[in-house]
Amino acid sequence: MSGLGTLPALASGTSADFPDGRALPQALRGRRFLFIMGPSGVGKTRVARALAGRGTREWSGQQLQEAVAAVHRGASWPDTLSTAPRVILNCPDRLESDPSMQAGILHMFRLREAVDGWTAIVQSQQGTPMTDLMAAVAPEHRATIALRFPIGDDRLAFAQSLCAEYGLPPERAEATASIEPWSYTAVGRALGLSIGAEAPCDLEQE
Repeated sequence: MSGLGTLPALASGTSADFPDGRALPQALRGRRFLFIMGPSGVGKTRVARALAGRGTREWSGQQLQEAVAAVHRGASWPDTLSTAPRVILNCPDRLESDPSMQAGILHMFRLREAVDGWTAIVQSQQGTPMTDLMAAVAPEHRATIALRFPIGDDRLAFAQSLCAEYGLPPERAEATASIEPWSYTAVGRALGLSIGAEAPCDLEQE
């Protein structure tokens, strides 16, 4: 029988729109696989961590590559990857050009489906497509969050919030309006703040 429950779920917004699991739209809750996509520095990993909560095991792209390579050599999947209740996977770069890596990840997906685990898959900083990975997951089991940077007045509001938080003159926020291409990192630099890829937090004054 068809129905809304059999359709893939999609939500979009900025990282500030997803502070924790309670902020997820109802359609996204209960899905076993959550794909988080967006440009570099938009806060994909931060959102994954916020939604996953404490006690979640996170795997970097490098760690995932090493685990898949070990499995291809005959090793078993680590329990912290294959059977852990909640896992965050940061996709390796150039995934689309590595069929063996994709095959390894898809095999691990099947293992995680068997244990009814929750898995967040984070698009790489280079924007590696995840089409094949997403297609391998049944629509009723997957959800997607497409993150974007703020637009319009929300960009100025972000700069103003930084000025207020770090005691900077408010007029400095106005100077960030012409930044192109706009990013959290670019605004932080314009204000003399050291800002990492997982904005809008973790700032330090330079």
